[in-house]
Amino acid sequence: MTPQGPHCMCKEGYATNKRDGDCQDVNECASTNTSVCDHFCSNTVGSFNCSCAENYALQEDGKSCRTTVPGKALLFMAQGNDIRMLDLDLTMYSQVYEGFKQSIAIAYDPIDDMVFWSTDEGVYRIPRRGGTIPSIVVNEGVGMVEGLAVDWLGRNLYMTDSEGEQVLVCSLDGTSCHVLVSNISYPRGIQLDLVNRFVYWTDVNRSLIERAGMDGSDRTVIISDGAKWPNGLWIDAPVQRIYIADAHTDEVFHVNYNGTDRKYLAEAAVDHPFAIAVWQERLYWSDWEHDHIRSCLKRSGKQTRQIVKGSHSDFFGLTIYHPAMMPQTINPCSSRLCSHLCLMSPGSDPGYTCACPAEMELADDHHSCVDHPERTYPFIADGSKIYQISPRLHGHSTFRSWTPRVELKRIGGFAYDPQQNNVIVSDIWGGTIYSINRDTGISVAIVENVSRAVGVAVDWQRRNVYWVDGVKKAVEVVRDNGAFRTEIVTSLQHPSSIAVAPLLGFLYVSDISAQAFIMRCGLDGSSCQKIVTSDLIQPMSLTFERNPNIKRLYWCDRVLGRIESVAEDGTDRRVFVENLKSPVSLLVTGLYIMWSEESTSLLYQASKLGTPSVRKRALQLGAPESDERSLKLLEVGWKLPEYLATAGHPCQQSNDTCSQLCLGNGFSEKVCACSFGFKLEADRRTCAAVQCRDDQFTCHRSHSCIPGTWRCDSTPDCQNGEDEDDCQLMKQCEDNEFQCPSGSCVNKLWTCDGVHDCEDGSDEKLDECKNVTCSNSYWRCRSGMCIPRIWVCDREKECEDGSDEEDCPTTCPSHKITCRDGTCVPKRWVCDGDKDCQDGSDEEDCSECAASEFTCSNSNCIPQHATCDGEDDCGDGSDEALPRCQPTEPPAACPVGQVLCERPDAVSPPVCIHHDSVCNGVRDCPLGEDEDCDSCSRYEYSCKSRGCIPRSWVCDGEEDCTDGSDEGLAASCPNVKNDTVSPSVKMSGGVVTPRPGCARGLFECGLGECIAEFLVCDGQADCSDGSDEGSYCEKSCRNNGGCQHKCHQEPTGRHCSCWTGFQLAADKTSCIDVKECDNETTCSQLCEEMHGYYLCSCLPGYTLGLDKRSCKHQVGDEWMVVVHPKSILNMSHSLHLAEKMVMPSSVAISSLEFLTETQSFVYADKVNGIIGKMGKDGVSTTLFNHRRHPRGVSLDPLTNSVYFSEQFRNDVAVDNGSNYSLILACRMDGDRECSTVYQIHGEEIPSIRVAPRARRLFFCTNNEGKDFAKIVTSDMDGKSARIINQKVVRCGDLAVDEAKERVYWTDLARDVVESVTWSGEGHRIVQENVHSPIGLALAGDSVVWLETPSHKVMKCNKYQMGICNNYSMATAGTALTIEHPMEISVFGGTEDCKAKKCTHQCMISKDNKASCMCKVGYATASNRPNECIKMKSCDHNPCHGGGLCESHSDTEFICRCPENREGTLCEVSKTPTTDDISDGGSSTATLGVCLFLIIFGALIFGLYWYRKRPFAFWKGKGGQLRKRCFKANQTLRFANPGFGIISHSTMPNGNPMPNTGAVPSTPPILQGSHNFENPFFKTEEHMPDTSVDSAIVSAADSTSINIAPHQVDLTTPQHVVKPPEKRVEWDLSPFQPLQPPV
Repeated sequence: MTPQGPHCMCKEGYATNKRDGDCQDVNECASTNTSVCDHFCSNTVGSFNCSCAENYALQEDGKSCRTTVPGKALLFMAQGNDIRMLDLDLTMYSQVYEGFKQSIAIAYDPIDDMVFWSTDEGVYRIPRRGGTIPSIVVNEGVGMVEGLAVDWLGRNLYMTDSEGEQVLVCSLDGTSCHVLVSNISYPRGIQLDLVNRFVYWTDVNRSLIERAGMDGSDRTVIISDGAKWPNGLWIDAPVQRIYIADAHTDEVFHVNYNGTDRKYLAEAAVDHPFAIAVWQERLYWSDWEHDHIRSCLKRSGKQTRQIVKGSHSDFFGLTIYHPAMMPQTINPCSSRLCSHLCLMSPGSDPGYTCACPAEMELADDHHSCVDHPERTYPFIADGSKIYQISPRLHGHSTFRSWTPRVELKRIGGFAYDPQQNNVIVSDIWGGTIYSINRDTGISVAIVENVSRAVGVAVDWQRRNVYWVDGVKKAVEVVRDNGAFRTEIVTSLQHPSSIAVAPLLGFLYVSDISAQAFIMRCGLDGSSCQKIVTSDLIQPMSLTFERNPNIKRLYWCDRVLGRIESVAEDGTDRRVFVENLKSPVSLLVTGLYIMWSEESTSLLYQASKLGTPSVRKRALQLGAPESDERSLKLLEVGWKLPEYLATAGHPCQQSNDTCSQLCLGNGFSEKVCACSFGFKLEADRRTCAAVQCRDDQFTCHRSHSCIPGTWRCDSTPDCQNGEDEDDCQLMKQCEDNEFQCPSGSCVNKLWTCDGVHDCEDGSDEKLDECKNVTCSNSYWRCRSGMCIPRIWVCDREKECEDGSDEEDCPTTCPSHKITCRDGTCVPKRWVCDGDKDCQDGSDEEDCSECAASEFTCSNSNCIPQHATCDGEDDCGDGSDEALPRCQPTEPPAACPVGQVLCERPDAVSPPVCIHHDSVCNGVRDCPLGEDEDCDSCSRYEYSCKSRGCIPRSWVCDGEEDCTDGSDEGLAASCPNVKNDTVSPSVKMSGGVVTPRPGCARGLFECGLGECIAEFLVCDGQADCSDGSDEGSYCEKSCRNNGGCQHKCHQEPTGRHCSCWTGFQLAADKTSCIDVKECDNETTCSQLCEEMHGYYLCSCLPGYTLGLDKRSCKHQVGDEWMVVVHPKSILNMSHSLHLAEKMVMPSSVAISSLEFLTETQSFVYADKVNGIIGKMGKDGVSTTLFNHRRHPRGVSLDPLTNSVYFSEQFRNDVAVDNGSNYSLILACRMDGDRECSTVYQIHGEEIPSIRVAPRARRLFFCTNNEGKDFAKIVTSDMDGKSARIINQKVVRCGDLAVDEAKERVYWTDLARDVVESVTWSGEGHRIVQENVHSPIGLALAGDSVVWLETPSHKVMKCNKYQMGICNNYSMATAGTALTIEHPMEISVFGGTEDCKAKKCTHQCMISKDNKASCMCKVGYATASNRPNECIKMKSCDHNPCHGGGLCESHSDTEFICRCPENREGTLCEVSKTPTTDDISDGGSSTATLGVCLFLIIFGALIFGLYWYRKRPFAFWKGKGGQLRKRCFKANQTLRFANPGFGIISHSTMPNGNPMPNTGAVPSTPPILQGSHNFENPFFKTEEHMPDTSVDSAIVSAADSTSINIAPHQVDLTTPQHVVKPPEKRVEWDLSPFQPLQPPV
């Protein structure tokens, strides 16, 4: 009942009839678009009944069907890179295979229990129960396999290839594959109906479902509408329905086998399904949206379950297996009547079709497959073995051994003869070339006694075999039957391969010498021309295209990693593929190119059509016969075109053939030639015997001629080997020579000298050798030999009878310790960082720190008193992290946008500069590290190897860049040709240069690699091409091969070498002495050249180490002294901190040297103007004060003098008008008088070094106006000065090596350490990338400096760039020196000084000759070199306030001011007093009064304006005044040391800048500006100067008053130096010091 009245309803199973309203039966089996039963449905009145197929049973719900066949249902899935399996009873989940590529499709073969799957590289299989390595099924001829299905009856695998747009069928092992259906837009899902023998697949692009017979017949579309992206496909065989999953509509539907009766799973929750499967009542699918595998009821889509949950891994294919899925049906392929593939076909008779792989065709019997006429086979030679590949267009190729009936030793090359179906093989170890039939393996030796045929080629038209001989460096040819051998191309350098083009009449040869090339010649050796000469390094494996229409030559370059080709004349060069790893061989077919790479068993293949896509194949070759594997490739089996195979060539016509050899060239198909010993007659085809030429050898027994160079080359070239008879002839020695038994000659002076010069030592076994007397420094062996005394009892037997090691002491003296090997070393060498014992036992058990040392957390040892001193001495901070340590001040930091400069010393305030000031060409930081940039200015040249040099150095004939680019083509230097520069070629890995050959003691293989000499001719191939073995090995060293010392067997003939200390002479058999001492690395200090050896020795104060090369201190250690803020560090040569001395805060050391006699340091204090002396107790004594910028301290221990430089910047009274520098030599004892050694204008002298033993002086100068510096040497008195190097931009510091007579220096602009000999020769860059170095010193084989930015002590090898150690410090060091031992007793010359009777100082120069020097203020009297006369410029004492006048000439002087004075004439008082004012004169008093009145008036006037403020525009920010009206012509500066310092120049229009930090206390004085201190004056607003000359900006208040109306001149009426017009250096740049902490 309803509000509208009664309403009729039908029972379930009935529906209302719209016509009469009655209820009628509903046919549930057909009326809906969904299934109501799993299998079959029959309608009943008011209901329906479900039933199941055979072997299935209906379940309690009356709808579901489950199988009655026992067994487990297994779900296989492709998840990410893995193949996994799930028992659907959820009792087992396992991993079948863990892969490396995304797995896509999957299938299962229940017969072999094998799982198949695909990746983007092909199809693989592996046993279900697991395996280690999967088998390749298909990896050729397919693109992307996205669907797989197994025909377990016919034993075939079906697959869809979406890239190939095809369906293929393959045998289960992949050896036979056939394209079943093609022209499919995008096939993906695939299923098999084994009962009806149909294959079904989806076409995603065209939205189709198609089917065909399993043999490819009867292709039909069964669904063409209603599907968008049909991804998944599954056949539900019991009900003969097909399920389809649509990834576009996210729907699943199913139809019957003909595509009708479509029903949907309306409630299936699928999201982008890829693959589906059906088992019993449920549907399974892989879901890309959720990375899951899910299932639902296959009838309706209800009851969705999550089966497997992914973890960021895509699920692709899936399949299900159960025994019930294997129906019992007829198998027409069971009898295996087909030779390759048996495909089941629809119908009953015969029910199958035989099919063939694409490279084969079906024979007339319709069951057998035969090769296609165009099929070829690659042959691979590996050592002595040959293998054959049977390639497949689809599937995978097979690989087997090809065994000829001859024992090969080492294959050098091989070629194919298509007319005879023979393989031509050269055996380089056996010296034979064979012809081997490909079918039977029967071999025939074509030619024997071949030196080394590294490449062979066949002219199949003219029946000739060519080879290139790697020993004779020539091309030879012989008839293919072995008759008539001759040589046609000679004078090659390093031939590597050969190819022929019979149809064109050319042969091609590659040569891998230093200037590699590819050459083309006629087949007769005529008209040779290099057709490829550039961009080559090691071309090899020449291959000419066999297609007559293409005419291209291919090769691979082993070093460049490329495969290239050119037209037959060398034009049209193309790169086929590049960036390969050492390709060594290739073959070229019509469709693809295959190649091998060195040391691998991989083959690579790429299509010649379109963009090459490289595929690789691993060959199962086993272990290589030699250490290096080098596979050689050859294409065999190809057929000649029919017109060439049948046409008769002129060389084959019997009525007009050549009598011996029929060759050809580019102009004639037929050119006759003759063998050795014959010549061509006038008819140009007949050969007649001739007399051999003078340059040939006559083989008498065979009546033939061979080149004379083949005589006695250890290879028999005559048929009976007579060219190798009587080869060991004794050569004639000169009268002054002694002849060794081997035939070699040695100088008679070398007999009885203790050195074996003959191979058997016979030159030392003469009767006269028994009476030889040895010199004092030598020891006589029992046999009569003389050896150096230092060799006695050194545990090495130098005497041939060993007598030098007899009766040696067995224990060490008390001052030495015994090494584990029994040698003795001094006790003080123990635990010093050097392994003096050969076994290193003196440096064992050294890790524990002494009682007086602190053990750092990193196991370093430092002195106890170095802890808690605010400095990280350990390097890990553990010495400052102790509980007793006071917290340190926080590290300095800069505001945002600014960077912190390095602090030159501890007392200097931290300085910040803006980011824009970095690398702007101006050194803004105090140490200039802001300009340590890689970019070069426009006045500099940028080296290719990094770094900048002045442009004036380019193309000057000397290499200044480390790579020499400043003198080569890169710098466009004149007179530099391409052929004078070794070509370099860019590779993917960098720059490769032509191989320079192998180092001494190594053998160069044919392909350029190097192996140890002892591996040559040992019966085992160690070169990748086997070139280290050959037929010469057994014969080449008979009678010592004529070598003076040692003879080495080689496959190309004997090779002589010499004993240590000798080298081969130009004749390559004799040995001459090696000049070891020419190499400065031979000995650490001194080197004495001897015959056959050398002796190292040391300077006085050093002793020779056990290595007989290095030198160590006789007493004590060679300590390194490092000065850094607050302390002096004493470090061992191994950078171990041994002592730390606190330095007085008043001392700022900028350079120092160690004085051995007094065990003290002499230093320069540039800040305080002092030269001082400091003992190791920290007590300092002033030696010389009031010095202007003293630096470069160096000591002369002989005269007890100190050398240093001074620089006077714009404040010295000289007429020159520029800065002024000088070098002083001052006595440190007596009256401490100083003498001027050297003086120069416009330059600074940053460093000085004395060579006390050689009595020479070294110093460097920097030009202040230009980037130019010089290294200078002179006598000790400054005389005879000469420049030894001027290729310096900005010198930093010097170091002198007296033993090697070398000078080292740092170039601050180029960031390098360089060195030259004292004569200016032998320039070399010692170290690069040296950043802001301070100091330079030498310690043994090392050069040491302080690196400012990194706060490190750097110690680097002075012979090998980049080998360095370092020690890190908390702050940057300021000075460095080495405590070298110095024995004054070894010096002479003091007696000569007494005889000179000098008035002032006596200086000892070279050769210990004395010279007189005058003290400062005096000059040498004319005609009286021993007397000095006073200069006149200080006669009127122009210096004020007690200043000391110092004359430098009769017109030049300087004033040395006392502590409280400053100024050019000391006219300015730092602390004004009455005496100062009166002393300064009336001008100073008047100026003081005027200033007081001006200041007082300004204060009153300013107060008035401040209170009244009559004009608003005078008001500054915050009501404070700003000076805007005056333009300054003269500036008076008032400064209070307590408040800080202001700038030294005028303020441009009074523009202010923000306050930024603290400053030092004493500014320099500039012309036209004076500083006055006023502790009572302070403005209300700080307005710092922002001029470009402002050196420092004050953090405290100060002021500057501009006086426009009065032009006040406060300069002293003297010739004052004017400031030079030049670029502002760092000390006049706008610093921005840090704000002091609040």
